[in-house]
Amino acid sequence: MSVTRRDFVRQLLGLLALPVIGKVGRTPTPQPACRLRLERFCIAGFRYYEGPGLVTRLRSGDPLILRAEPDNPHDPRAVAVYCGRHKLGYVPRRKNAVLSRLLAQGATVEGRVLAVRPEAEPWEMVEAEAALQALPVGARA
Repeated sequence: MSVTRRDFVRQLLGLLALPVIGKVGRTPTPQPACRLRLERFCIAGFRYYEGPGLVTRLRSGDPLILRAEPDNPHDPRAVAVYCGRHKLGYVPRRKNAVLSRLLAQGATVEGRVLAVRPEAEPWEMVEAEAALQALPVGARA
């Protein structure tokens, strides 16, 4: 979810209009979570795993599972990309440092298919994103 500058200022001004002391016993309205995009990438190694067999079934918006692989012999920061039980490949090495660190600390990083292009080269067939769910500023968990 991206926020424009105008929406940000409106929200900020709206916060200033809130009463300082709320009514006793009133439950606060739950705030919707924000989706913070961390990375956008094409899945690396797609042709070497189960990706080619699944490419016709993948759709934009499909959820992906991201798993850190600290024991990976080629890259200790490797982050594997799964669709259900099927391994599709990896987050590219140049984009996996932050994701790997967040996953190692127990954060829930969500993946999602952004685009599927079966006619493209294997390394460009599936574009995905990694995002973090976060509460809006000022909201309490």
